[in-house]
Amino acid sequence: MGDRFGGPVRVTPRMAGVAAEQVAGAFTGRQAPYRKVFMRLRHTVAAALGALALVVTLPTSASAATGDFSYKFVGLDGSPQSATVHDPAGPGCVTIPEVADPGSSSPAFAPHNDTDSWVIVFTEPDCTGDSWTLRPHGRPASDRLLLRSVFVTEIR
Repeated sequence: MGDRFGGPVRVTPRMAGVAAEQVAGAFTGRQAPYRKVFMRLRHTVAAALGALALVVTLPTSASAATGDFSYKFVGLDGSPQSATVHDPAGPGCVTIPEVADPGSSSPAFAPHNDTDSWVIVFTEPDCTGDSWTLRPHGRPASDRLLLRSVFVTEIR
């Protein structure tokens, strides 16, 4: 056995109490047994903390979106009106009551998603028809974006 410079390893009396294998391991690049245990423990703790961080950041089960979802619609008298749903329930589909019947009302328009969840607006009741996705805390959409129902997602 030799050191990293090619010479023999000498164990001196000053090294009393230290096993010859540990001293030789220090010169040959091998780690002493207690260091291996420490390194394994350090890696185990790091892996456990990483797993804990992932679990803590997982979304919770079904919960309402926080914030306001608003839209405009034409009232029965023909004047434009606006409505706001505070903390809409989700996940799930919500048909807008003022415009639920396509035969008797015009679609709502200009949705604004100021919630913390993604929402998908649909041109027909019961979340059918063409769709458009609105980001959380986004800007108000154009008056040209028509809708009759909204799907509130769990995605934040």
